[in-house]
Amino acid sequence: VDRKFGITGYLPGWRTDRGRIYLKYGEPDEKESNVLPLRTDPVIIWRYYEHRKVFRFYDKRGFGNYELENKWNEWND
Repeated sequence: VDRKFGITGYLPGWRTDRGRIYLKYGEPDEKESNVLPLRTDPVIIWRYYEHRKVFRFYDKRGFGNYELENKWNEWND
């Protein structure tokens, strides 16, 4: 997780939103990404069929730290 999702010199992978979701649910069943969009934030979408969950991660600051949309809802699950 640290290697896959960590931001070198800034944040270990287990502390990122993608790392946390990966540790909780494992490898997504489906991944979709649009990391070079025009006029919108880059987005990565993970789908987990068994759990009936879809997670959308946005890179709002442009540093590669994709943050979970509606993360406060997920933390209450």
